[in-house]
Amino acid sequence: MSKKGIGQDEIKQEEKVAATSLLITVFEMHEEERILNKALEDFLCCYNEEIPEWMQCLYEHFNNCDSNKTQVIKRFAQKHNLEISDGFK
Repeated sequence: MSKKGIGQDEIKQEEKVAATSLLITVFEMHEEERILNKALEDFLCCYNEEIPEWMQCLYEHFNNCDSNKTQVIKRFAQKHNLEISDGFK
């Protein structure tokens, strides 16, 4: 459920940056696809409405430096009909 959905105001920009940075850190620290997908699912559930650019930020961070994680991100985006700039939806 989104933060707005539980009666709170919009999240602050600092929290948006912190949340996205934490997701990037999870991806940097783990290789197991199951863990990466769980992090993506949790982020989608909690922040998708408040941070619509989160998937693009994550993709851009790992694009051209970690093809395995980029593929995990692409598959997740396709599965959930999320757009990223290289044309995957």
